[in-house]
Amino acid sequence: MTQPRAKSLAASLWHTLTQCPEEYLPLVWGYILGLSLCLLMQNCAQVFGVFYFKSFRNWRQRSFPDLSHTIVLRLRLLGNCIMIVTWGILLSGTIYTRPEYIRVWITIRGTICASNVLAKIAFTRRRFHPRDLKAHIFPLFNIFCANYLRICQERNQKRDAAVI
Repeated sequence: MTQPRAKSLAASLWHTLTQCPEEYLPLVWGYILGLSLCLLMQNCAQVFGVFYFKSFRNWRQRSFPDLSHTIVLRLRLLGNCIMIVTWGILLSGTIYTRPEYIRVWITIRGTICASNVLAKIAFTRRRFHPRDLKAHIFPLFNIFCANYLRICQERNQKRDAAVI
């Protein structure tokens, strides 16, 4: 058996991401629905956990020597509130078939991912290594799945409008 070439794998992936074959739509829809529900609940739990539990330490522990603990806590609360709205946008775009909502989510999430990578490059004391990008593969996969869902929804809306 011959090994598939990298060019054919890349071409196949690009075709799947841009042409969006219909057979994957239920799987991707269920994945995005479950993802948005779980992460919306996680962000809500983190925000409410800070208010109800005084010694709440659910976030990744990072040291910010220039900032006090209260400022870091307020910034993380702000970030979680923004993410609650963002996951809510994705959830409503998935349930109500609104590709424009999914496009907003893709823009916000893509900006967050890009800023995380740039901040990691700018603020790491050691040399940046490509294996440091492993933590960003899952968010990029989520963006690709949401984009797949958006393209399928737009195509189905155009098809439905042409029938009427």
